[in-house]
Amino acid sequence: MISYSKFSDISNEEMLLLQRVTATKISDMCRVYEKEYVLSDLISILKHRSTDEQDQIRVLATESFREVAKILTRD
Repeated sequence: MISYSKFSDISNEEMLLLQRVTATKISDMCRVYEKEYVLSDLISILKHRSTDEQDQIRVLATESFREVAKILTRD
């Protein structure tokens, strides 16, 4: 599993491929990190992706938001 700091670094990259990866895999990260980190850090990454200029990235981020919500409500 990738470390949080590395994931955060990747999420700030401008490459479209890396933006897609962070938008889609953030729900996987939410499954393994503590809820406090998800709420304080990973959600901010997801919010940033949901306002991306690329339509595809915004759609992927929105889908991930749903998955993250499911994960957080299970706890």
